[in-house]
Amino acid sequence: MSTLSQPPAAACGPRPRGWRAFTLIELLVVIAIIAGLLALLVPALGSAREQGQRAVCLGNLRQLTVAWIAYADQHDGYLVSGLSGGTTDSYGQVREHWLGQAFYAAESRSALVRDSRKGLFWPCLGDVDIYRCPSAAPGHWATYDMVSAANASDL
Repeated sequence: MSTLSQPPAAACGPRPRGWRAFTLIELLVVIAIIAGLLALLVPALGSAREQGQRAVCLGNLRQLTVAWIAYADQHDGYLVSGLSGGTTDSYGQVREHWLGQAFYAAESRSALVRDSRKGLFWPCLGDVDIYRCPSAAPGHWATYDMVSAANASDL
């Protein structure tokens, strides 16, 4: 026959003389203080996140600028065309620009990475995330743009 055992009397004995439980009001005050501290902390975290995105965006722009200068150094001072995608010149040949057609045709990031038509800056950059600002709206693979009249384009 099994019986439930009772805890020893010392564990359930009388409480010490100065000890008392928290009241409901005291618990609500503590919760209100914690909520107030969180209300101060959350905007600061949002600001830190925004500043982090700005730093990544500026780093991306710097890398695009370095690629632009490297392209000019490798091509006798000629700048890459500021147009995006690819266009056909007056001789019927497709001219590739700084931003290739892959950024317009890709359905996913992995498809974009596999596509070889990433533009003339791709050999200098080698990362598809450089073409996109992290704070931009989702759904765009490239969010930066160049001046289309760069290098006195004949198109």
